[in-house]
Amino acid sequence: NQQWREAARRHLAQAARYLVREDASTFHTFYMDVHNGQPLRGDTHQGFSNSSCWSRGQAWGIYGFALGYAHTGDAWQPELSRRLAHYFLNRLPDDFICYWDLIFTAEDNQYRDTS
Repeated sequence: NQQWREAARRHLAQAARYLVREDASTFHTFYMDVHNGQPLRGDTHQGFSNSSCWSRGQAWGIYGFALGYAHTGDAWQPELSRRLAHYFLNRLPDDFICYWDLIFTAEDNQYRDTS
């Protein structure tokens, strides 16, 4: 259905614009002004801080933009998915099991997230 495809395209474009940071890390959530639709701020509810990157949310972004490409064919999405994956993979410890937030290293003694 073309109407649903266009809605998905708009949603993915907005997610890319507001949830993905310059360094390819992601916000967990992003707030828009309910009155005028203007962007307000990125935030987290499950990550360590608003400036860190919640590992599960990053994984959702990797998968979401790849899946978006599968359904829309928009050529920019696989590259964005790769950028997010690169950020994620470059922050994994030696055993490849990520910490719950990608800001942490082995020295931080934090929980792992295998979700």
